[in-house]
Amino acid sequence: MDKRELNERDPWSEFMAAAGFAIRSTYHTVLQATPGQLVFKRDMILPAPFEPDWDAIRARRQAEINKNNARENKSRVWHEYKPGDKVLYIIPRKQAKLRSPRSGPHRVCKVNNNGTCDIQRGAVTENVNIRHLVPFKDSETHDR
Repeated sequence: MDKRELNERDPWSEFMAAAGFAIRSTYHTVLQATPGQLVFKRDMILPAPFEPDWDAIRARRQAEINKNNARENKSRVWHEYKPGDKVLYIIPRKQAKLRSPRSGPHRVCKVNNNGTCDIQRGAVTENVNIRHLVPFKDSETHDR
C-alpha cells in the first residue's frame, strides 16, 4: 500500500485538485458530455478534441424540464381562487410541534394575475402567493 505524507503548509491542495478533476471529468446525462469537455473543448482524460452541440444540449435540457413538470403536475389539484373564497394561509416559518402549520380561514378579497391573492387577515389585507394558500372546506361547502 502506498503511503503519502500531507504537506504541512497546505494539506488540502492534493484533495482539492483531485476533487476538481473528478467534477470536471464526470459525465452528465442531460448534457451528454463532461463539464471539462464543454469548457475546454477537449476530453479531460484522452487527448481528443470535443465540439459541443449547444442547440441539442438546450433541447435535451428543455425536454428534461418538461418531463419533470409533467410528473409534478400529474398529482396537483387545480383550484381557481375567486373573491369571497375562504382559504387557509400556510405559515412559512417552522412552527412549534403542536401548533397548526396553517392559519385561518381567511377571505380572499382580490385575485391578481401574477399568482397572488389579497386576503383579509384580521383588520389587514395582505398580498400573498397562492402557493401559501389552501382552499378551506367547511361542512357547508364540502361535498360528501
